[in-house]
Amino acid sequence: MSSATVPRNIAAEEAVVASVLVAADMLASVRGHVRPGDFLDRPCSLTFAAVCRIADRGERVDQLTVAHELGRQSFGRNGTSRTALDDVDGPGFLSRIIAELPTPIGAEGYADIVHRDATYRHLIAAARQISDMANQGGPDVDEIVRRSEALIAGVTGTVSADAEPFTATSLDELLAETDDDAGAEVFIADGAGGSVVARGTKMAVAAATGIGKTNLLLGFSRSLGDATPFLGLVVPNPLSVLYVALEGSRRNIRRRAQKVWADSDADARARFTLAQLDRLDLMDAAQFARLDTLIAEVEPDVLIIDPLRHAHGLEENDNTAMALLTAVLDVIIARHGCALIVAHHDRKRPPFTKRDTGTDRIRGATAFAGWLTSCLSLDRDPSGTDRFLAEWTKTRDAEVHLEPLALNFDRATLAFSIAGRTADGAVSPDTILTAIWRDGSSVRGKDLIQGFIEGEGARERPVRDALRALVADGRLVEFIADEDRKAGAKSYRLPDEEPPEELPGMVP
Repeated sequence: MSSATVPRNIAAEEAVVASVLVAADMLASVRGHVRPGDFLDRPCSLTFAAVCRIADRGERVDQLTVAHELGRQSFGRNGTSRTALDDVDGPGFLSRIIAELPTPIGAEGYADIVHRDATYRHLIAAARQISDMANQGGPDVDEIVRRSEALIAGVTGTVSADAEPFTATSLDELLAETDDDAGAEVFIADGAGGSVVARGTKMAVAAATGIGKTNLLLGFSRSLGDATPFLGLVVPNPLSVLYVALEGSRRNIRRRAQKVWADSDADARARFTLAQLDRLDLMDAAQFARLDTLIAEVEPDVLIIDPLRHAHGLEENDNTAMALLTAVLDVIIARHGCALIVAHHDRKRPPFTKRDTGTDRIRGATAFAGWLTSCLSLDRDPSGTDRFLAEWTKTRDAEVHLEPLALNFDRATLAFSIAGRTADGAVSPDTILTAIWRDGSSVRGKDLIQGFIEGEGARERPVRDALRALVADGRLVEFIADEDRKAGAKSYRLPDEEPPEELPGMVP
């Protein structure tokens, strides 16, 4: 498309910028209509972005302060250094558009024109991509439709791929910054100057089904709301949370919330908002728009989706599908400037197989795991019913390595507290019985012990002690199989009577 035919109205763009320069109180209403990326004219886009930054810092907006802000924003080109003020042709640009402004009273009308033309441009770009996909064809027409709807959703949500112009900072400016300059961006600190969760974080809480992800996330929400430590990590400032619950009954969620927030103050409770939805498909343009509107109304610092698998209809093991899903999630983060946390699931594994580590254990395609900036994985600790193991992985902004934690779970408050690592590497008796039952009612002792060492991180002596205790209690039978008589290797089987339909702790 040539510049002669692209939808644009430079006079309206200049009028919007001039209006907020001479009447800064118009900025709040204008920002409800346009963003810097909606301006096609580069000087207008740079200047409007500078105005927004100044206003966000609580400083005065006028021609002088904006010129100074543009002069501080530098770009390196071909070994030379230019500022944004150079790119708008100096202070003369600001003086000219102010002199040519008809009246700042019409600022919202000018902004509507700018937004309209930007929407047309986004629609044209989306239509081109849809046309390309349709021309390429392929057997999966439903997938093409989903991708097309996602592209349109980005337009109807007024999200632009160039929402903010690229900026650059000189080295001297970078070195002059302090941690306090970005303090409000850090949501969870590691205690050593780094962050585990920050604005824009893409985090997953991953665990097997039914292990307690929702309980952990509700407790996490409370820590954010009243700025109390979470699993020993610092929450510097109180934060607001929008919790999108996609499974569980209203009654169940209410009862859990009553326990989690039992002794909280009104301010902390006011920072938590629940949206319980029967259905959500982020690939559906209408549903995406409804969620986008809700997020805009609540304006959360942190958005939680529990669980992610109920928020789409895509194949999670397909990289192309997951790349599409993460692109839509990125639109939400860019649009609303929040951190996004999702409840997700581990890969299924057979008994005695060694668990993958880090994000490799997360179910689905690598496109999703690679997209994450942080992950907290939760496992049951074999040493006790209400004991869990928590592992942080891929915490990109943390200054220190976060060691795995053993956690105690309090059923009365649904709170997780640090218990320390299990010293003896014990395995619960029920876990041993379940493993033998799954293996066919009998198993060689050395294979059983090695399986728990490699698959569960257990130690040999505690497993042997647990086996002896089960034999002494009559819950296991110890014997030597014919083929092992020469070596004297022991095997174990369940008692001769029929095993119960469900052994304690057995996962179907």
